[in-house]
Amino acid sequence: MAVFIFFAGCTAPPSEKTVRDTIGKYFEARQYIVKDITFGKITSLPLSNKKYMGKEGYTVEIKSITLESKKDVPLLNYKKGQFLIFSNATIQIREKRDKSGLWEISEISGIPVI
Repeated sequence: MAVFIFFAGCTAPPSEKTVRDTIGKYFEARQYIVKDITFGKITSLPLSNKKYMGKEGYTVEIKSITLESKKDVPLLNYKKGQFLIFSNATIQIREKRDKSGLWEISEISGIPVI
């Protein structure tokens, strides 16, 4: 009896902790603190969104996220210390090209920040 094992070329999705840390770092660099976040599904990017020879990417559904602004943002009318609550957002996360195991945000929808 022959046993065949097939290994696909894709990586496993990042853990919820990794996603949480990556999102936290992204917003901290933009002067926001992630106070609370509730995830939905984490799914592989559709083939149409993948780049040739690029690293694996995933779409993270955000059921809700609460951010605290660390500075005034006049363009969006956010005040320092204000809590910003968003729901039904999506974030695309990709493994960094040159650093396996490290992730970065490639696209955000439904969370208007600058």
